[in-house]
Amino acid sequence: MRFICLSGADMYQPRHRTLTAQNYSHWQGDFMSIETSTALQNEKAQTEQGMGFFEFLASDSLTKNIFDNEQLASNQTADILTEFFKPEQLSLVTDNLTIGDSDKATAGELAIRLYDSNFEPSNLAIMPADGKPYLTEQYKHDAFIIGDGNEFIAVNNFDDALRLKAVLGLDSDNYTILATLDDWQFERMAKAHAKQRTLTIFCTYTERQKYSDMFNDYHVRLIVTIEPITDMLLDYRLDEIISDKPNDTKIYQLGAIEWAKPETISTAPATPYPIHAWQGVLRDAVEAIAYHAQVPQAIAGQVILGALSTILQGSINAPYADGVKFMPVALFLLSIYPSGEGKTLANSIAYQQIDFYQDELDRQFTQLKHEWQLAKASAKRSELETFLLENPPPTEKTLYMSSGTLQGILDRMLMNNLKNITWVTADCGQFFGGHSMKADNMLFVISCLSDIWSKGVFDRILSPRAKNAIEQTRTKGVRFTVDLAGQDEVIRPALNDATMNGQGFLPRFLFTAPDVINRVYNTPERMNNYSDSDPRLLKFWGRCRDLLDPLPNPENQQPSDNNAPHERININFADQQARQALADYQQYAQDRKAKGRELEHYPAYANRLAENASRIASLMAFFEGRTLLNADDIQRASMLTEYSIHERMRYTDTPQASMNDSDKLLNWLVSKAGNKKPPIVNEGTIGQYAPNALRRQKDSLLDDLESMGLVMRKKQGKQKLVYINEYLFK
Repeated sequence: MRFICLSGADMYQPRHRTLTAQNYSHWQGDFMSIETSTALQNEKAQTEQGMGFFEFLASDSLTKNIFDNEQLASNQTADILTEFFKPEQLSLVTDNLTIGDSDKATAGELAIRLYDSNFEPSNLAIMPADGKPYLTEQYKHDAFIIGDGNEFIAVNNFDDALRLKAVLGLDSDNYTILATLDDWQFERMAKAHAKQRTLTIFCTYTERQKYSDMFNDYHVRLIVTIEPITDMLLDYRLDEIISDKPNDTKIYQLGAIEWAKPETISTAPATPYPIHAWQGVLRDAVEAIAYHAQVPQAIAGQVILGALSTILQGSINAPYADGVKFMPVALFLLSIYPSGEGKTLANSIAYQQIDFYQDELDRQFTQLKHEWQLAKASAKRSELETFLLENPPPTEKTLYMSSGTLQGILDRMLMNNLKNITWVTADCGQFFGGHSMKADNMLFVISCLSDIWSKGVFDRILSPRAKNAIEQTRTKGVRFTVDLAGQDEVIRPALNDATMNGQGFLPRFLFTAPDVINRVYNTPERMNNYSDSDPRLLKFWGRCRDLLDPLPNPENQQPSDNNAPHERININFADQQARQALADYQQYAQDRKAKGRELEHYPAYANRLAENASRIASLMAFFEGRTLLNADDIQRASMLTEYSIHERMRYTDTPQASMNDSDKLLNWLVSKAGNKKPPIVNEGTIGQYAPNALRRQKDSLLDDLESMGLVMRKKQGKQKLVYINEYLFK
C-alpha cells in the first residue's frame, strides 16, 4: 500500500479546534478497523486506580459499544462520529479520570481510539462536547484513522482530516486518512511511518523546502502543487492531480531508491502439464483454448475447470473415500500469469455459454421485475399489503461475478438466497488486496470461504444497524467457485502469508504458474482460424449448454442437501476398485507429510489433495454423462492435483534444490519483507533467521543480488538494512 500525507498548510483556513456537532454536520465516512490483537507496552493512562493502558481499554470505565447507551440517543456529536468510526473504535467514558496530574470531568464524554505506526492501539482521545479534545496518554506518534481504502493520506490535525474526507467525495472509498490531533505532532507521526513504508506528502510550493529538509533522509515522495490540495480537489480527482492533469504538479523523491526494472529472476522450471489427464471432448477443448488464446495448456486446463465448477456446483456432489459422505464439487483455482498474455481471452472462450446463459437470466429478470411492478402499481391500496405478502419481488439470479468484495458476495448469498456463485477475475489484486483481506477482516473471510468449500455452510452475523439487516445468520447448501489469475508480484506475497496458509485457505486452491509462450498473430493459419467455428469448441459449448439447464434427479438418487435450489446428485463409485483408488491416493498424500519427505512443509496441502481429486473426477465424469466414478477417473484427476502441488512448491519461501543460492536468498528476503513499504529486511535478521546454508555466505550472496539490481544495502544510524527492489512486488 502507498501512504499519502498532507501538510497542514494545505488545508482550509481558518482552523476550527473546538469539536462540536456543528463541525461534523456535513461530513460522512467510514472508519478503518485495525487489528488490535498484539498488545504494546504503553505508558500508563493514569486513572483513579492507576491501571495500565490496555487494562483501561478493557475496564468498566469505558463502554464497549456506544450504541448500547441510551443517553447518547439524542447526542448529535455521537451520532456524527458514528458516521466516521466503527462502533468498536468509539467508547463512552463512564467515570471521571485523573490523567497525568490533572483531574478531568470525563464522565459522559466520548473517546476515540488512536493507533501507532504499527497500527496497534496506543492512545485515546477524549472528545468533549464543548472544548478542545485531549489525549489520555503522552503523545508518541499516534494517529486517528478514517476510511478503509488501499491508499493512505496523513493529515496534521483532526478537523482537516474530516474536511478532507468530505472533499474527496466518491473517491473517499479508495483512501484511508491518518490524522494527528495537532500540527506539532505531524512530523513525529510521519517519520514513524516513513521508517516502515513509503509516504507521499502533499504541500504547496511555499512549503516545499520545509518538508524537503524535514524528510530528506526518509523514504518519502513529495508532491508539490500551486494551490492547497483541498482546493484543487474541488476541480480534480486526486489521481488526476498526482498525474499532473492541472499541469502544475511536481514530484520529488526524498531519500528514495530509484529502482531499475530487473531482468527475470531465475526460478525452478515450470512443471510439465499433464495434458493426458484429460480425454475426449474436454481434452479437445483444452487444446483448442490453448491454441486460440495462445496460452499454455495449464492455463487452458484451469479455465476449463473453472467453467465446469461454475456449471455443475449446483447440480452434483463428489464422494469422500469412505463412499458414504459427499462434498461440494466447487473448486478454488489460482493461476499466475502476466497481464495481457491471453488469460482473459482463455476465460471468455471457456465461459462462453455461461455468459450467454447469464444474459438470458438477466433478460428474464428484467421482464419479471417489470411485470411485478405493473401488478404492484395496479393493486388497490387496501390490498397492497396482501399483494406483497403473496407476491414477493423477483430475485435476480447470478452465476458469476468479476468484481465486488468478498463480504458483499457473502451477504448476497445470505440475504438473497443465492446458492451458487463464482468469482472469476484476471485481476486477483481485487481479491488478495481488497478490504476483505485486510488484517481485521481476513480471518473471518477465509474462515467463511473455507467452510463453504468444505461443507457448503457459513455463518454471517450482520449488524442490526446494517442497511439490509435480517435475522438470518446461517445458510446451508451454498457453493462458491473461485477462479483467480494475476501477476507474480501480486500473488507471491499472498502465497507466503502465514494466516492464509495456516488457516488452510490457500491449501484448498489448485495452482499453476506456467512459463509465458511466444504468441504469433500474422501467419495465414492464425489469421484464418476462429474459435467460434472450431468444431472442438462447438462440441464443448453444446455440452455446457445442456448442463446449464435444470437437471432432473435420476432414480434412486437421494437429495444431498435439502436447501439446494434443486436436488444435487451424489456422484458414487462405480466399484470397489474406484473407491480403493481414491483411498490409495489419500494415503499416498498422507505418507509424504512425514519428516524428510516431499510434503513435510506442506501438510495442509497434502490433506486436500484427495478431496480435490474427487471433485475434479466427479466434474469430468458428469460432463461425460456418467454419475459413477471409475478408477481411471481418480487416477487422471490426481495427475492434475499432483501438478498443482508441485507448482505450488516452486513458489514457497522454503528454498528448493533446483534454485541457486542467490535465488534462494532473494525468495527468502521477498517473503520476509512481506507488505513492508518500502520492502526492507535488517541484515542482522538474515544472519539470525535465514536458512543455515545461506547465513554463512550472506555477504557474497548479497553482493551478487546487489550487482543485479535486486537489492541495495544502506545504513540507517547503527542499523544495516537491505532494501528489496520494489519491482519484485508490483
